[in-house]
Amino acid sequence: MFNFWNIVVVEWDKVWVIVKSFDDNTYEVYVRIYRDIKLYENNSIKHFIYDKILSGEDLEYYKI
Repeated sequence: MFNFWNIVVVEWDKVWVIVKSFDDNTYEVYVRIYRDIKLYENNSIKHFIYDKILSGEDLEYYKI
């Protein structure tokens, strides 16, 4: 689902980069605020949306 260098959203508000993916649908993600690489499961990662203005559907997608 995600590839090396995909920009993603983790923990609702942190936008960072996939560093490594594993066959068990887990990913190492570099999270700058932590200055560390953390392991996340596929279901806890969302693709980052590059639009400058989010649609109503996009806002609902990222809603906490």
